[in-house]
Amino acid sequence: MSTVLVTSDHMKEISDLLTKYKSIIIQELLSNKAVLQSLVEETVIDKDDLEYLLKPCGDDSENENDFNDKKCQFLIDLISKEGLKCFKRFCYSIENECKVLIAALINDSLNYGKHEQFLIKI
Repeated sequence: MSTVLVTSDHMKEISDLLTKYKSIIIQELLSNKAVLQSLVEETVIDKDDLEYLLKPCGDDSENENDFNDKKCQFLIDLISKEGLKCFKRFCYSIENECKVLIAALINDSLNYGKHEQFLIKI
């Protein structure tokens, strides 16, 4: 069994990259149950996370945009906390359904990542 060290640099890079595309994540991903389900199958998120991400905004004191922003940040935190392998599984899970998001992540990661292993190779 090999141990992968998830450095705070990796976590920050992944978080910063995903945060840059938060609006696309909200638009393309949070409303797509099939893609979210594929994230469970690829062990990016678990079933409890899926339930939370699919939960509609029900609180009168919180508008839908704020609620979607919270859910998106929750997803970003999960992925970045787990590191590069999780980020790559996330990218592979969304590549067929979230064309705008995956294209943005690929193009940006070519310039953004300081570490060769950060690059997304599809």
